[in-house]
Amino acid sequence: MNMKTNLLILLLVSSGTLIAGPRDRDMGLDLTETQKQQMAEVKERSKTRLKAAHEEIQAQAQAEMAEFLTEEQLAKVEEKMARRLERAENRKGHKKRKRKMHRQDD
Repeated sequence: MNMKTNLLILLLVSSGTLIAGPRDRDMGLDLTETQKQQMAEVKERSKTRLKAAHEEIQAQAQAEMAEFLTEEQLAKVEEKMARRLERAENRKGHKKRKRKMHRQDD
């Protein structure tokens, strides 16, 4: 794969668009409890595979960039990626707290 393809896949994976459907609803499918559990398992496996794919693509992109960036430039790229990951993790925690608070209000 070329760098543009890798970056496109990375964007799709990181944005979560490849995991379909709302997390806490049955998407209007009127699922049984068993089906809801099966859907949750599929989503969890997908999430695991997406995370692995994301890590692989990120490593490939860094390896490709290492071929032409200076050590200082590569260090900056890695620093920015680490900050982006940290912000994403903070947002996830915020969303979870917000959802929990919303459920308590119901």
